[in-house]
Amino acid sequence: MSISVRYIYSACVVIKTPDITVLCDPWFTEGIFDGSWYQFPKLENPVDIIGDVDAIYISHIHPDHYDPQFLRQYFLKYGKKDILIGEFPVNFLVKKMQMDGFDPMVINEYRFKDTYLNIIPDDTESIHDIDSCLLVRHANSSVANMNDCVYNKTLLDQVKTIVPNPDIALVAYTGASSYPQTFYEIGPILEEKAEERKQVYFSRYKEMVKHLNAKVNIPFAGQYILGGRLFYLNEFRGVADAIEVKEFDPNAVLPADDGYAVIDTDTLKVSKERTVPYPRALIEKRFSEISQENLDYEKFFNIDSNKIPFKKLISNAYKNALLKSEVDFDFYLCFKLSRDWHVINVNKNNPSYEIQRDVSTIEPRNEIFIDYRNMLGLLAGIFHWNNAYVGSLFETRRFPDVYYREVQNFLNFFTLGMETTFSETKQLEKTIY
Repeated sequence: MSISVRYIYSACVVIKTPDITVLCDPWFTEGIFDGSWYQFPKLENPVDIIGDVDAIYISHIHPDHYDPQFLRQYFLKYGKKDILIGEFPVNFLVKKMQMDGFDPMVINEYRFKDTYLNIIPDDTESIHDIDSCLLVRHANSSVANMNDCVYNKTLLDQVKTIVPNPDIALVAYTGASSYPQTFYEIGPILEEKAEERKQVYFSRYKEMVKHLNAKVNIPFAGQYILGGRLFYLNEFRGVADAIEVKEFDPNAVLPADDGYAVIDTDTLKVSKERTVPYPRALIEKRFSEISQENLDYEKFFNIDSNKIPFKKLISNAYKNALLKSEVDFDFYLCFKLSRDWHVINVNKNNPSYEIQRDVSTIEPRNEIFIDYRNMLGLLAGIFHWNNAYVGSLFETRRFPDVYYREVQNFLNFFTLGMETTFSETKQLEKTIY
């Protein structure tokens, strides 16, 4: 008895065994990541196309995988379903889903008649609640849905103990980031960085499929375009059309994206395959549809920048972030707000905050160009820095051009939303002022 996989969109597939039908990662609410992400190509009537299922698997908390608005719409038509999620060491997903009114089942293994579902969190290298993979087995057939997971030995060792050689593997061929499109001026350097980025994604895909050794690979996930005033950045994201994967992976198949293309583990033949790149005219038409959409900060705030007490807000958010800072070397974040630069040192052992007109002599530094309304929402905790980063909602210039993970992590705590004790705050005030 076979397992079938029906491709819907991005990381959304329907996996069906003789015992159970599982919907995976349905994302169909546009304007996620604070108004920046839209779908291409757009699938009309996804609730009807997907049809009724027995259970829903959500791989992780990112909004292109966990879409509460769509889940509510789906439940209205088909009734509530069991929602299956992984047992993450720090399970932010279960907390978020409960806040949204859902009651997910946290599992490692789920058996329904003769079908086994295994969810393996990707919690290596202290990356908690970032992703998980779903392994589906029935008789001698198996499917490995790897979602956004990239290759690492610990994860793959766990996968291989359950499905040594899956019949079908769903593997990410691209990724979501604001790099390189928000880090360089438009020109030859950005074009070069975009091509490098595309090849990095391809290398990760190749590593994953090599070690999974599946009979058939489906390149998927991370399929989106930037909307609103950001639409012009799409050309520089370093993201390939999935059709390009077939140029180097002879085992790759590309189901058509009408929501009905199916492949099963018996025949390993897809019912309908996309064989050509997306036409440029179709891409341009979609750009024209979304280019006038507003980003969330444009919708939420209508306030004079001169009336916002940025010095006070930044000071208090800075104190919160220092409590969580992993940075033990001098590094300056320079935020351009109006004509002034707000400059903070993220070194937890040497904090400082100044407002300056010129930062050209400061190194090492990141210059961050950000709309003041977006900055207000981020400091207030209405928005989140990681979503803003993934959504390409601010620009960065690095001097020198080096990436420091701990500096990027600092921003995630740079908000008034994190509570600090009175004694901690008073102690930090002594060092900042």
